Amino acid sequence: MTFEDVLTVLPRSWFGKQARAHQARVTHSLARAAHAACYLGIGNKPIQVAPLLSEKFTEPGDYKMCCKAPDYSEWLTAMMKEIKELEKMCCWKVVKLSSVPHGAKLISCRWVFKLKYRDGAYERHRARLVAMGYQQEKGRDYFESFSPTCSHSTIRLVLALTSVPGWHSLDLDAVCAFISSDLAEGEHVYMKGPPGYDIGDGNCLSMLKCIYGLVQAPRQYYMLCREVYQKAGMKQLQTDECVFTRYVSNIIGQP
Repeated sequence: MTFEDVLTVLPRSWFGKQARAHQARVTHSLARAAHAACYLGIGNKPIQVAPLLSEKFTEPGDYKMCCKAPDYSEWLTAMMKEIKELEKMCCWKVVKLSSVPHGAKLISCRWVFKLKYRDGAYERHRARLVAMGYQQEKGRDYFESFSPTCSHSTIRLVLALTSVPGWHSLDLDAVCAFISSDLAEGEHVYMKGPPGYDIGDGNCLSMLKCIYGLVQAPRQYYMLCREVYQKAGMKQLQTDECVFTRYVSNIIGQP
């Protein structure tokens, strides 16, 4: 079994999600083929079979396409849910355009639509608001953007340790992870209103937290995680900045 195959069996890994989504699409295609093959014939004309429920579901490429989609009501619900979550986390405040400092530039944002599947079956519509980070400029909208990533060697080591008797592994998925982190001190980002969301004429959004798409978002989330882990008594490895450890005395053995 290859390392990529191992990743596909982890419940919340990206490889696993992609594999389950692909499995759902294949299952749906096979179901459609079997459904079409089992028609009743009257004379030489087959009876038109009813379409499957998921056939009306689409993945629009942008907001304009979403407004014309047959499942627009589901996407509208998903967009409103995303907006409420961002407002709950106080990700921005509405300010007048006249209050934007001279030299600052308004960046745009867009909606990303994705159908979510679980265990091969449709689960929900997911709409995510994403900032167009390519419009940002270093020194004006952000200062640092580097964020370390865990090496494959470390992941292999952690998976190997789970085979030790008495050891267990847990994987967690952080919901809306990036919006949990604040902008760095001194950083100011101004954004236009999301498509379909009225913020009033002559207004814009002054960002207070990072959202997906901002160049500094991965770094700020990493800095937040490091702060939380260190407050919990964990120590960061020098060989891999994404690994934090804490030894606890127990009956089975001492560190």
